[in-house]
Amino acid sequence: MPPRAAKRAAESKLEEIAVDDDELEETEEEVSAEEGSGTESEYDSSGPPLKRAKTSSTAKRKTVIKQSARGKKSLSLLPTMPLDVLFEVFGNLSPKDIFNLAKTNKLFRQTLLSPSATTVWMAARQRFEAPDPPDDMTEVAWAALLFGTTCQKVDFYLRLRICVGCKKDNLVVESRFKTMFPNVDRYILDLIPFTHTGGWSHGYSSSSRFFWRNDISNMIAKLAALDDNIRQGRPNAKRELTTFKVEHMERAMDMKSNASRYEQWLVSFTLERYRSSTDNQHLRRDAIIERFVQLGYTKEDVVPHTHMKEFQAKTLLSDRIWQRIRPIIEPMIADSKTRRLAAEYSKVQKDRRSIVNGLYQKYKASLHPSQWKYLPKVFDVCKFAPFVPFIDAPADSTITADDFSEAMQGLPELLSSASEERKVRARALLSSHTSLVEPEPGEVGEVGEVDALDLAISVFQCPELQHHSQSCLVVGLEDLLSHHCGSPQLGLPSFYYYNETPSTADVVFSKEGSTIAATLVGLTGLDPKSALASDMDKKDLRFSCNGCPPHNHSGSWLRLGFSWRTAITHVLNGSHPGAGFHYVWKVLSAEDANAVKASERSDRKWDRHQWICNHCTTFAMNLQRRVDILDHLQSEHAITNPTEPDDLFFSERYPSPFQGKIAYPVPAPASAQLRDMTQSGRVMVQCLHCALSSGKHRLFNVLGVVQHIKAKPRHPDPQMGKDYAVVSVKP
Repeated sequence: MPPRAAKRAAESKLEEIAVDDDELEETEEEVSAEEGSGTESEYDSSGPPLKRAKTSSTAKRKTVIKQSARGKKSLSLLPTMPLDVLFEVFGNLSPKDIFNLAKTNKLFRQTLLSPSATTVWMAARQRFEAPDPPDDMTEVAWAALLFGTTCQKVDFYLRLRICVGCKKDNLVVESRFKTMFPNVDRYILDLIPFTHTGGWSHGYSSSSRFFWRNDISNMIAKLAALDDNIRQGRPNAKRELTTFKVEHMERAMDMKSNASRYEQWLVSFTLERYRSSTDNQHLRRDAIIERFVQLGYTKEDVVPHTHMKEFQAKTLLSDRIWQRIRPIIEPMIADSKTRRLAAEYSKVQKDRRSIVNGLYQKYKASLHPSQWKYLPKVFDVCKFAPFVPFIDAPADSTITADDFSEAMQGLPELLSSASEERKVRARALLSSHTSLVEPEPGEVGEVGEVDALDLAISVFQCPELQHHSQSCLVVGLEDLLSHHCGSPQLGLPSFYYYNETPSTADVVFSKEGSTIAATLVGLTGLDPKSALASDMDKKDLRFSCNGCPPHNHSGSWLRLGFSWRTAITHVLNGSHPGAGFHYVWKVLSAEDANAVKASERSDRKWDRHQWICNHCTTFAMNLQRRVDILDHLQSEHAITNPTEPDDLFFSERYPSPFQGKIAYPVPAPASAQLRDMTQSGRVMVQCLHCALSSGKHRLFNVLGVVQHIKAKPRHPDPQMGKDYAVVSVKP
């Protein structure tokens, strides 16, 4: 047929009846097999793949070209274009796109897989600088091997796309050849391509040779057919067998020698494709960021969200893509902008509070050190009405120290008013729990009537547990006015905490604490209805709790002792949980009380940098250790025998717990007493052998520790004091 006639015939094919898409499910793997990409396809006697049955009985019908219902662009005119124009267009596609196009319908498949379309595949391959196909492979089969997606890996030694699972199922290692094919000569392996990378090698090559199972089976069948020709005496049968062996041996060696060259190209192609996709991702991400910057956001608003898939796609950003992804991304970026603006404004506010702090410290230095504990934090000062307009002014407003001068002049009145408001709130809490409150207007009280807030039974608690390691007790007016929770640096640039949100909670009345305080006051001989907190402090008694047993500490028996304030905290902390537990308190003797006070004075709490000189303001901004203040008193004030709190005092904005256990010595329980208490399980003992050998401090009752020690060799008769020691005695 003349070339022009062939062209007209090819063009006429494009006008033939189109078929439904479900009639074509051809994959790259099928194309590779059909075109003969390896020995398996070369000797495959199974014939071409079967056609799929139609799912519809509808007869073929001509394609009707019509406008899309939704106004989208249509490709229905594509089959009507001249063939040479189509080939020119298709040559600009990638091999993968051409495969997808070939699967569109049967017409495209027949056209693109025809010999006349070789230039299309060649142009697509050359665009990626891929090597030329081997002599025994077509452009289509070679493209399927290089650019297909059937399996993840390409093995150029076998010229197959095979994954690890395929290798495990289909590779035969040379050492097992005779086991799997006992009646086949080993020389057959020289005619078959092989690889050095097995299915269990995790991608690493070895010295072993691995063969494709179907290649072996096909080769056996082909050799058997040639041998059969010889037995039947067909002419040139021996020559055909010899030629066949030589050709396939050369082919196997050729596949081996060229495999490394193909692998080098694949590595370069993969790296370049990765770089290209990475570059596209970066370009897309930068383009999205730029679009949001143009909308008024900042790069800092957008960057935290670049992990989203809308940023990570490899397709460059277009207007259509932007319209689709913007509603998905923008709400989160707007959230980030809101948080950023809030953080920036918070920093501005901190800088303004820092200005107030400088003025506040000067005011503090003008007061006597004994008055410092009543001063609130600078954060609280900045919430006073005269300060708020400047602290909360717009971020672009310039605020200086001069702006706060009028507010600072009225600070004494503001502080006094804040203290009075705190008293009013505290009295309101007492009004619902006790009758000892301030008289109503017009009511005539008794002469010498005291403020209810000064009573020892006026017990409050701070609800801000995040600022305290245990229940924070507030007893009496002194504690109430000096109680300021949180760091003094709160709200300043130098302050950082995972939760910088200040609390607005105030102290709450503790009914349980008030009940315990009344009990303790009664034990001292005072009247709970009239005893002041200062009266209890002057008595300075110490108490013992019935729930705290004696304990053995380094060979000495001790029992916990409490002041009246720490006794209340002991109960509020729930030190003895359990329904129905009844606390019984006893006043300690003078000797035991002195031992408790000595234990308090030696506690590590007093080693903190919280001491102040009561004669000057040298350390107003920098509190010191006690020993440093003592040196200061001697060198600067010539005081050699200072007393507390006249010369120095420990400054704390709220009561803090002791670091160690405050206790006094008690006699060791008698052995007979311990044995009697053993039956009720009141004695807790410790195995001395475990403590010495492994450092373990396991606790037992007496019967348990005896059995424990007897189970060990060389200790048939455990003795108290030698093998085990009493640690504590339960009440």
